[in-house]
Amino acid sequence: MEQQVPADKTALPEPLAGCIAQFKVATAIPMLQLTTQEKRTGPLDSKFGGVPYLPPGFDYPRVRTGDLAGRPLRLLAQLNFSQLPALPDFPRSGILQFFIADGSDGLHGADFNNPTDQNAFRVVYQADTTRPHQESALPGFDLENSCFPIKSPELSLDAALGSQAMPAEDLRFWMAFKPYYQAARGVGQVSDADDEPIYWALTSGGGHRLGGYPYFTIDDPRYSAPSLAAHTTLLLQIDSEFGEKRHRILWGDTAGITVFLIEPQRLRALDFSNVLYSWDCC
Repeated sequence: MEQQVPADKTALPEPLAGCIAQFKVATAIPMLQLTTQEKRTGPLDSKFGGVPYLPPGFDYPRVRTGDLAGRPLRLLAQLNFSQLPALPDFPRSGILQFFIADGSDGLHGADFNNPTDQNAFRVVYQADTTRPHQESALPGFDLENSCFPIKSPELSLDAALGSQAMPAEDLRFWMAFKPYYQAARGVGQVSDADDEPIYWALTSGGGHRLGGYPYFTIDDPRYSAPSLAAHTTLLLQIDSEFGEKRHRILWGDTAGITVFLIEPQRLRALDFSNVLYSWDCC
């Protein structure tokens, strides 16, 4: 989902344009841009939806408490790092799986008051992928009452290494950009009226990715929860996506987006017990 930038909101005075260019270089970090295809996948493949890799003895994740307690979670995404380009701090091998509730409540397993509570979602790291896959361990699902955001049976993933500058949506943006903005104002021809063009010049847009910076259609959830400010690494972002005749992926009713954020030190330690999961739509 690409953000459409109004033409009349992009005009910037030259001093500010130069500072923005410097800021983009200074804050660029690596990312993997993901693209999807509607095709069958194997149990070890990177994918959205479909069947997860299920090693022997795997305790299949289920909703722990509440109205949906005991209901199995569905695979939202699976990332096989041996198939992906190397990304700093991310694993080089193993499989990372993201499961969410597929209930009729429309929340997709998210708890917006406590977005790190893995009650109705789960992030699972399978370090050893050499053990045989046990597809018979896959539980059944109530597809009649499904509101699962992946509308295709499964989507295979391809990844391309790139980089991304800090966007205006990020919690840290204005503090990081302040010195550049002050330098531009010192040169002159810059005023508070340029705040909106700055936003449009540095908005990130959507898309599926690992690493880089997150995008939000409304607000960064870390603003209302300062205790989550350290969740700065984008573990995974999944956007809404439209196929030729229907949605492939749909968050909410109006093409939303979801993010999983983690503290960098936990990612390096392969500790996925404290992951922020949130989604929103306009």
